[in-house]
Amino acid sequence: MKFEYLACTDPLTRIRNRHTVTEWAEEITIQTQRNQIPFSMIFIDLDHFKSVNDTYGHSFGDEVLVKFAATVETLVRRSDVFARWGGEEFVVFCPETNMRTAVEIAEDIRETIATKDWGFDREFNLTCSLGVAELVDETCEDLIKRADLALLKAKKMGRNRIEISWEHQQLK
Repeated sequence: MKFEYLACTDPLTRIRNRHTVTEWAEEITIQTQRNQIPFSMIFIDLDHFKSVNDTYGHSFGDEVLVKFAATVETLVRRSDVFARWGGEEFVVFCPETNMRTAVEIAEDIRETIATKDWGFDREFNLTCSLGVAELVDETCEDLIKRADLALLKAKKMGRNRIEISWEHQQLK
């Protein structure tokens, strides 16, 4: 049991890791398409995180990641699957969730992170950029790519914002 926990959990943040969540998402993608149930995902990246490590050190950066993950865990629903994707990137998979609700969840995350008093002994502001996509007739890998592209657009458009992948409208 301990080995299973270690294999499925990010050692720093104590949330699910990329490998575990990817396997789960591939399975749920097939089920939701078969049952024609909505399924959305949110891709999150902490803005300018490299400068946090460069300014305050990696130990402080790790502390920020732990507090960020703990905060987001309180914001997502019990049915959502929250995981560390890598570095300062995180994902939230939202089963039985349409785009509108996923965007509401993303906005709650974005606003909370931007306005939170992090309780550090130095002045510190943190923001995040988010990309949201809803599953259409595609693979899980395609869903992840679309959410990632939306995230990249959010970063290009100024950060601390949400961008949405509306490609499904063109497919219908």
